[in-house]
Amino acid sequence: MINSSKFYLELIQPGIIKVCSIDGLEIELEDANEMILAATDLAGGKEYVTVFDARNVASISNEAREAFALSPKRIAAAVLVNTLANKLVANFLYNFTNPFIQLEFFPMKLMHYVG
Repeated sequence: MINSSKFYLELIQPGIIKVCSIDGLEIELEDANEMILAATDLAGGKEYVTVFDARNVASISNEAREAFALSPKRIAAAVLVNTLANKLVANFLYNFTNPFIQLEFFPMKLMHYVG
């Protein structure tokens, strides 16, 4: 597990990394770069998938979204949301940045399956 003052990452299975943030986090480019480096480290430099708990994220800057979209080792992402509004905003931002990875949204009731 990798902890910072703003988020933590946990390797839940080889190649699958859970990402959780503090309440109200506004993710900036520096935060995104730190998360990407931490995830790459947890995955041992190999390709990985993220399970991102988006309930506590207040916003993500354009630069941070672009960094996530261009992350070289992340091949897919699952985003856990708790409201339809949360999902709509996340989906809009995803389409806006046009990332090169597979992305799916899931309701928070599935969180117990990933730890």
